[in-house]
Amino acid sequence: MVVLWPWSYHERPRRGSLRILIDDDWRDGYLDEHRAEGALRIRAQALITVEALRDLYFVRERSLWRLWNYLREVGLLWVVRKVISRTKESSRNQKHLSVGLGVVVDGPPGSTIPVGAAVAFIAPCHPRAFERIVLPPALVRPLDLGLPASLPTGAVALADGFRPMDELAAEVGGWSPFSGRPLDLERLRPVFERTMALLRAQDWTAARRLVIAGNSVAVERDGTLPEGTRPSAALFGYGNYGKAVVLSNVRRSLRIAAVHEIDPTLLPPDRSGRITWDTAAFPRDDERYDVYLIASYHHTHVPLAVQALRQGAVAVVEKPIATSRSQLDEILAALGETKGRFFAGFHKRYAPLNDLARRDLGVGAGEPVHYHAIVFEEPLPTGHWYRWPNSCSRIVSNGCHWLDHFLFLNDWSEPVGLDVSRGSSTAEIANISVRLANGAFFSLLLTDAGSARVGVRDHIELRAAGVTVTMDDSARYVAESGKRILRRARVNRMTSYQSMYRTIASRIVRGEAGDSPRSIQVSAGLVLDAELAFHAARR
Repeated sequence: MVVLWPWSYHERPRRGSLRILIDDDWRDGYLDEHRAEGALRIRAQALITVEALRDLYFVRERSLWRLWNYLREVGLLWVVRKVISRTKESSRNQKHLSVGLGVVVDGPPGSTIPVGAAVAFIAPCHPRAFERIVLPPALVRPLDLGLPASLPTGAVALADGFRPMDELAAEVGGWSPFSGRPLDLERLRPVFERTMALLRAQDWTAARRLVIAGNSVAVERDGTLPEGTRPSAALFGYGNYGKAVVLSNVRRSLRIAAVHEIDPTLLPPDRSGRITWDTAAFPRDDERYDVYLIASYHHTHVPLAVQALRQGAVAVVEKPIATSRSQLDEILAALGETKGRFFAGFHKRYAPLNDLARRDLGVGAGEPVHYHAIVFEEPLPTGHWYRWPNSCSRIVSNGCHWLDHFLFLNDWSEPVGLDVSRGSSTAEIANISVRLANGAFFSLLLTDAGSARVGVRDHIELRAAGVTVTMDDSARYVAESGKRILRRARVNRMTSYQSMYRTIASRIVRGEAGDSPRSIQVSAGLVLDAELAFHAARR
């Protein structure tokens, strides 16, 4: 397969030079945020920290007990990977709500706020201080009288210690353009008036000065072109899952050519020059890869996968497959019109316990396997992106695993009955029942009420032909008939993740077919139907 690279060796841009304040260190070397269509890039001149945002991500306490619990569950290798990955997220976790003053240095043609304009802005979810920022026009206001004369030159002035602005935090604190939550311009008007008053009243001569280089320019991507004979791959989403699970298990078969991550603080300042690093959420027009590894925000999975398929490439999509019916239709249409291949990242399909279960249950292809599960999910931080409108409910974001596993074990028999109810407490509880055309029955209790000692927990019972198979936490297995225990087994709960990506990567290299359109339609269709029923159910 011919691969068209993002740029030639002679066109390679220089490494990023953005400065960001992490802890109390004014660090250099970060890439700039990608400026999406319609957005403005602003050079910051002055900043006031309104408040630190504390509840956006899973931030683990440093606990020997927690390490010991995970060590017993998944082993030393996966614990080390997880600790290293989570440690590297410490810069990402330091997000603040700020207001500031600056100058527009890049924007769309014909914008009502032109390049060179002095502006006030609200930064809803960014590091405590930064050299440049990208914002939608709704969070920017022009300054009729220009910037205050008291601002320093060649530096960003940083002021702290102001009382919280509750209405500002409530309206935009933690907001992201990817969230699906539109900004209310009417509600923002009085918020901006108070923000402008705060900025005008500030004595900037007493503020901390963070020095910036006079020749610093915005660089959104950099790196060199990797060489090799293995298929080229680009990763979209450089979070914990992308680093610890995806990349660590595909490197033997695929050549990682690019990493796309929208948050510059997740990309290491000392990043390897042998990979193209990019803060754009989607591929550039001049990018072509053999494989697209997609572990980004849920609602971006289908647009990325469709782009890959229409290039004749392979899309490897971490769950969920789609977040709406229109997205599902789009992915099925692309599969029908192109030669691209699609692999869904449902790790339970690749669990070694599945082979044991099929043998012990003694069922043939298409015969019913009844499936009952109780699943505990950790309570989400209040500002976590799983709570965004674009991410849908827990059914789409994680409940899809068990729905898909049930359909997989029943060879994608068509769902003919669905019932969903939801709990009345503050916990997010769903009870889902499904009946398939082959007679198989499914029940799932999905809850976030319980102990988070070792993260997600699940108890699964499979029943067929007088045999019951029990799987706990994807690790412990028991099969029993009416007379005796048929088998006991235990595996590392992370084995299925490793098996999934290594198997998919090997199949890609060998040119084998991807997932069938039927499996995609039945699995994603049932998940989306359950999502609609969940929202329609009375609490």
